[in-house]
Amino acid sequence: MSSAAASAATAAAEAAIADVSATSVEPQSVDTAATEVSARARLVADTEKMLHDVGAYVQGELDETSADYALLEAMNSSAATKYAGMAQTAQELHAAMHSLQTQYAALAPHLAHVETLSASVEQLEATVSALDRYSLDLEESVNSIDVDTLRQAAAAELGQGVADEGQSGKTTATKADNQTSVKEPAPAATTSPATAAPEVSDADDDAE
Repeated sequence: MSSAAASAATAAAEAAIADVSATSVEPQSVDTAATEVSARARLVADTEKMLHDVGAYVQGELDETSADYALLEAMNSSAATKYAGMAQTAQELHAAMHSLQTQYAALAPHLAHVETLSASVEQLEATVSALDRYSLDLEESVNSIDVDTLRQAAAAELGQGVADEGQSGKTTATKADNQTSVKEPAPAATTSPATAAPEVSDADDDAE
């Protein structure tokens, strides 16, 4: 683009110089010729300066555009690198998530067992709390009992037990007497004195 613009500007300057030359048909004086030469020299210098400035401007635009494209390329390269890193991280996260899911599936039965144990522990804690409250109530009840009153009650119960045992013994003896009287055999037949005498003598002999 810079060479084409410079060529166009040079062609325009040469055309302008040719037009100035074409207008000088009649011979002129030396001063007029010197003026024309000076004018041409200035025109050429101005044209060259303009061409230089236009070239510098176009070159600056090209340099700026090239810098923009270089910056865009660098940004794209950086973005591509970051996207590649993010893709690698995503793959690692996917692998880690799969591993965690596998471990959770393996631990699921143990977690259920832990929940069951936790429920059992809660029930046990409730039972212990109830027993603790019962123990405290029992301790308060025991502490509120008068020892003398307790001894008197125990003695009364003991006396009542002895009386019940005596009454039971009497009842048992009465029943035994009644059964003996009912089951007593009939009296034996009366023997003669002659028959009974030897038995007495035998008894006396045994006594001697």
